[in-house]
Amino acid sequence: MVDDKAANLSALEAVLENLGLNLVKAQSGKESLEKIHKENIAVILLDVQMPGMDGFETADTLRRRDPDHNTPIIFLTAAQESKTEVHRAYAVGPSTIC
Repeated sequence: MVDDKAANLSALEAVLENLGLNLVKAQSGKESLEKIHKENIAVILLDVQMPGMDGFETADTLRRRDPDHNTPIIFLTAAQESKTEVHRAYAVGPSTIC
């Protein structure tokens, strides 16, 4: 789970904690890239709007660094979804925008 706001990470954790999953949290794109290479990640919940490296840049960096890294990405955003954002999400590989 990647979000620059601790409250959003806590909310995601509250929703998912009863599933018995090992939840890995990061508060920036850079931190998430470090954790992704250290952990066995099944799916990435990735905030689109973050300072510095946004979610799209984070996903693109992950795919460029390791083209065989096919972990599914679910983009999360509170902003109104636009066709441009949807196209950006699909451009980085297996992903969904919510």
